[in-house]
Amino acid sequence: STTLAPVRVVDTRTTMRAATTGSLILAAALVAPCVRGASMDPGILSDYALRFRGIKLLYGEAALGRFSRSHVAVVGLGGVGSWAAEAIARTGFGTITLVDMDDACISNTNRQVHSVAGVVGQPKVEVMGRRIEDINPECDVRRIADWVTPENADGFLDTALPRIDAVIDCIGLPDDKSPLVDACVRRGIFVVTTGTPGDRRDPTAVQAIDLAQVTTDPVLVRVRNKLRKTHGWPAEVEGQRPSKAAFGVKAVSSTEEPENEDPDDADT
Repeated sequence: STTLAPVRVVDTRTTMRAATTGSLILAAALVAPCVRGASMDPGILSDYALRFRGIKLLYGEAALGRFSRSHVAVVGLGGVGSWAAEAIARTGFGTITLVDMDDACISNTNRQVHSVAGVVGQPKVEVMGRRIEDINPECDVRRIADWVTPENADGFLDTALPRIDAVIDCIGLPDDKSPLVDACVRRGIFVVTTGTPGDRRDPTAVQAIDLAQVTTDPVLVRVRNKLRKTHGWPAEVEGQRPSKAAFGVKAVSSTEEPENEDPDDADT
């Protein structure tokens, strides 16, 4: 008989809520510098305008023009990252970089948007890249089949052309998340970091708060500690948990207590 590996039970609504929350934060941040009344670039094709007419009605024409010229990187294409990439694509961003070294797996079907019949075993960046190109054929999709680690986080950001405007960090391991967040902040690149939806079922518990204020996500707590100990970020105020010294980095997490407290078993 065949023994199947344990399956992580994740409510897809929770992963989708986390991903879209992060995407909305990013979109709102890029809308802020837009000048009301400004129009999109004349070069934007009519098909693009038709595809993203709803986005223009929501954010305005100037914002849609900014989205079309922006470069966003989604790092980690798991249960949160795959949905985040989809949300960013459907918001009309012009250049999207996808980063993940893993392959699409049948056991991820319950929580990862690219896990469908016919693509099992193919690189996630290729499968997700094709999906984005089907959503928006005008999108410039960059694929990086690799992990972002402490050793290459700086190089990943410095060699990207055009320059990356924003990053959605959907990495699962705290030791790899913290150097990327730190590298983004040092370069003035807007970054949203995400926790893990694993072992959580309530999508209404998803929130976006400053990373310094997170208390119920073991992955983000470890990221915060790593930023303080290794990268010199503001320390906790004595007698206060969490620290009132805000980091200025938005973190998408859940207030729902997870059943599994082991951050190394997290699947974002």
